[in-house]
Amino acid sequence: MTGLQIYGHPNSTFTRTARMAAEEKGVAYELIETPPHSEVIRAMNPFGKIPAAKHGKLVMRESGAIC
Repeated sequence: MTGLQIYGHPNSTFTRTARMAAEEKGVAYELIETPPHSEVIRAMNPFGKIPAAKHGKLVMRESGAIC
């Protein structure tokens, strides 16, 4: 398991933005395929929007904040 986990759907442009930022920075990440408004996403983002990212105990949501 890597340190950074990105939760979202691979076809989402916002998830892709977060993944591209991690790639450009050379940060290893694990993509957890999760649809919007799922229970997993709602636990991290009350609005149910993707992407969300988790690193240890830190949870971030919204692609701008993740980037």
